[in-house]
Amino acid sequence: MISKKDDEDEIKKRKYRKEYLITMGYKEVYSNVNSTTMDNWNMHTISKHKISSSKIKLCYLENSYRLKDIFEFMIQNTDLDIENMCEDLNNYLISRKMK
Repeated sequence: MISKKDDEDEIKKRKYRKEYLITMGYKEVYSNVNSTTMDNWNMHTISKHKISSSKIKLCYLENSYRLKDIFEFMIQNTDLDIENMCEDLNNYLISRKMK
């Protein structure tokens, strides 16, 4: 069985140019864009590993299913550098006055 550490990133293994990966949101500070190996920060299911639908749950927080509530909780309770790690998400949050 493939472990997360050895798994391939489905996007990076398509052999896109480095510039395109960076445009899509990969940052060289956090990602090895020259390797198809999954980056440690990238949460995913392992390739070819089936997940039973009974193990999939809808994400909610304190009885709220609203994405805005979940994002606000994440922003207040994370030490991730969202501004530099994910510009698109950061800009979205700013545009929605969530940051």
